[in-house]
Amino acid sequence: MNESGMGPVGETLRSLPNRESEQSAEPATEQEVVPSPQPNQRPRRKRARSMAGRFQRGHARRKGKTWYGMFREDTPEGRPHRSVILGYKPEIPTKKVADAKLQELLVTLGINRPDYLDRVLKPATTFNDVAEQWKAKRLPELSPSTQHTVPMRLEKYIQPHFGAMAMDSIKTAQVNDWIRLLNAAGLKPKTVHNTYKDFRAIVNWYRQEQDQAKVTWYTKLPTLSSLPPRWLSPEEVDKIVNAATGQCKVLFRLAGYSGMRFCELSGLRYEDIDWERGTVLVRRSATYGMERDRAKTPAGTRLVYLDPITLQMIREHLNGRRTGLLFRTKFGTHLKASDVNRYVLKPLCTKLGIPKATMHAFRHGRVSDMVANGLPSKFVQSQIGQVDRRITDFYTHFSDKQSHQMVEMLGQRCQNSSLLSTVN
Repeated sequence: MNESGMGPVGETLRSLPNRESEQSAEPATEQEVVPSPQPNQRPRRKRARSMAGRFQRGHARRKGKTWYGMFREDTPEGRPHRSVILGYKPEIPTKKVADAKLQELLVTLGINRPDYLDRVLKPATTFNDVAEQWKAKRLPELSPSTQHTVPMRLEKYIQPHFGAMAMDSIKTAQVNDWIRLLNAAGLKPKTVHNTYKDFRAIVNWYRQEQDQAKVTWYTKLPTLSSLPPRWLSPEEVDKIVNAATGQCKVLFRLAGYSGMRFCELSGLRYEDIDWERGTVLVRRSATYGMERDRAKTPAGTRLVYLDPITLQMIREHLNGRRTGLLFRTKFGTHLKASDVNRYVLKPLCTKLGIPKATMHAFRHGRVSDMVANGLPSKFVQSQIGQVDRRITDFYTHFSDKQSHQMVEMLGQRCQNSSLLSTVN
């Protein structure tokens, strides 16, 4: 022990530098403030990306008559608990059955698969993302009618249900649930079918962009009506033409005696008529006010032959005018089928006491009339602008009077004089 009364250890401690004095002597500098941990709180360790720390079996529990399955779900924010309904006590009698059902659910979700964590942490492509891509890339390439109707059905019926869903999570069960909602909302079967086709087309377009096969869903769509679509007989066409006024009289006559589509009639111009040959060259179309320099389909570009009465009515309607649209609004723009149907044709049918019809019923009636009069199918298709014979057959209808006439004609050909004498 030395004079100061301190031993070797004390000497050593006294020889150490005074850290507080050194720090106080240094100039003050801005340093990052690290918050101290809360009392009795252990620092959290980063979880390893190994299946040993992630594999889970979950557990089932019953509350009342309801069985719940509890498990952890990986998310970019962490692994929160999730509770799902497994079923109810009558169908799940014991905990063993509930555990088995929970394991089936975990296998379906793929929670214990090695690639599950990577798929969860990777930003998922939702249907909304795909819909925006489809509208920017594919929609401008489609027809004007498609550009008008599909975005409305997409916004009203499709995106509210599938918008936030990841594309990989859309299965048959989700599609059938959506179809049930559409049916419950009171949509007609044809509208449900068309909406489903729009949805499927968008999904398949995305899969094609990703070099994937088309999707296969086992859907349960409503049954379509087996009744034939509305068509106008020659007698009904004449009644409507005689009762109409103004340019609609000529419009209905040309529609009923040519079978042209409304988009072709809306885009028809004076320059498309050959007065000497009595023909109309169909080479453009107009839908929802948008005109295109081509017919609706490749087969739509054609020569349509008109009867002299229809030609004379068109000449009187033009009243010396030799240019521009044949039929137009008071503003000089293209006619719209919805306006003609709602404000002119349907009220006229009600006034005449015949079932309501649309402009497309003239086309169905024209095909039926040509077929009933025995015109060659090749000529019928060339006048209507159809290539597939099956489509022409779909447009062919017969009235009761025509059906009786054809049956009587067939009966006259098959009559046997000896048989008739035997019967008499």
